[in-house]
Amino acid sequence: MRTDGGVKRVAGAEFVLYKEGGSEFYVPDPERYSQDGLPTRDAPVAFAPNAAVNRSVLVLFHRVRPVRRFGDVFCGVGARAIRLHIEAEVEWSVLSDVNPIACQIAMINVRRLGLPSEVRCMDAVAALSTFDFDAVDLDVFGTPIPFAQAAFRCVRDGYVHVTATDLESLYTPAARRKYLLEGPLPRRDTDLEVRAVVGALARLAASVDIGIEPMYCLVEPGVRIRVGLECRRGRSRANETLDMLDYVDGVGPVWGGDLHDEDVVEEMLEELDCTGWSEKHARDVRKSLEVTF
Repeated sequence: MRTDGGVKRVAGAEFVLYKEGGSEFYVPDPERYSQDGLPTRDAPVAFAPNAAVNRSVLVLFHRVRPVRRFGDVFCGVGARAIRLHIEAEVEWSVLSDVNPIACQIAMINVRRLGLPSEVRCMDAVAALSTFDFDAVDLDVFGTPIPFAQAAFRCVRDGYVHVTATDLESLYTPAARRKYLLEGPLPRRDTDLEVRAVVGALARLAASVDIGIEPMYCLVEPGVRIRVGLECRRGRSRANETLDMLDYVDGVGPVWGGDLHDEDVVEEMLEELDCTGWSEKHARDVRKSLEVTF
């Protein structure tokens, strides 16, 4: 939510202090640059207020599965890395974006808070090829597939968190290009959407000798799919991952295994009581996680 703090102007755009979870940072003024919780076309930096639960689940996950080095290569204002530093004790992060205004406001945010973060104005694949991380976030607008292989390569036995927002393409011929399918999904099916996305990620991971296992999965029908993947290096791990694929006629390989780790989700739900988040926000986060059971 917007707070009563100061206003920053960057490249002619107005940014206001915004509180989310246990953190506070500058974002494009939501009253001007968001509609129905999503950024407007004229927003100087993409920031979706309605993704707060999504970001809080990331924080919650790394409170129960701590990491030292985090990479956010579509950082926007830097919300994910900022919250992980403050609320999950991440020690070092890289925030990168191709939008120079995003890099400017991300730098203002991390300097204001004195965080051990590097801000780079660079392409996502370049950033993923430059640094090694324990966890990476691909919060991309559209399909994450062009960036996934680079993300898997730069994480050494860690975690890759992926968002997919172009779900409509799964029902069009573009599914072949965007999600490596043989053809579009035959019917509206949220479960099959998730399995198609995770199946594509699994094949890309296996192609660089990495095995994956979904830790959690969040679905906002028609808006976004979010999955957290544990990654383990090794040919045997990669082969085990490929063994988890099922074949759907006309669609191709999709993920046939679990979409979450029940023990991890239970730990996250228990940790939720220790966050200090507002009652409403904690309830929304709990609801999103309980859907995975």
